[in-house]
Amino acid sequence: MHIFTVEDLEKIKERVTLDLSLRKEGYRAKINFHMGTCGIAAGAGKLHTLIAREMEEKGIEDIKIIRSGCAGLCSREPMVTIESKGLPSVKYCDLNEEKIQEIFDRHILNGEIVESYALAIDDEGEIPLRSSFETIPRLQDIPFFNHQTLWALRNKGLIDAENIDEAIARGAYFGLDKALTSMTPEAVIEEVKISGLRGRGGAGFPTGSKWIERRQFF
Repeated sequence: MHIFTVEDLEKIKERVTLDLSLRKEGYRAKINFHMGTCGIAAGAGKLHTLIAREMEEKGIEDIKIIRSGCAGLCSREPMVTIESKGLPSVKYCDLNEEKIQEIFDRHILNGEIVESYALAIDDEGEIPLRSSFETIPRLQDIPFFNHQTLWALRNKGLIDAENIDEAIARGAYFGLDKALTSMTPEAVIEEVKISGLRGRGGAGFPTGSKWIERRQFF
């Protein structure tokens, strides 16, 4: 699909959001295989193939398999995140073929969280925590994550890096449209200054200040 207007972006966002949502007329569960280089090196591809093959053999069509990048904890790969109706979103870690098969049978097919393999309950889901899940920590309560404030990486482990529509569904390019259609160059620079964005070259020089200097030459 060619994208010419913000309305085109809105249509893609609406379509993809609906396709990926759990609803009565659609999918009852989603399995997100984290396929960053760390996950692939740890064997995530084999787990993805195993579950995809089993679903095909059993004719299961109401479960959505998606792929995304690293979930942020490379040392615990392979990892998957599972969303299912009536349960909170759960991240599982340190997986192998036997574990993913058990998780598929118990969690996906029978609605039972496999606590012994669970890393955390992920608040990306909207199901509130219940007392029966108190033994599983929330993701932000894990020491590795609880001091992190994600900005540039806020969509890590959530979208397929090879599917631009999924990025658009989470807001990609809407800022570009705003900058190109309703902001002056000076307003764009001011917005970048306020954001605190810095260069990645090592010195961490404020990007807004760089742009001001370059703007003076044009």
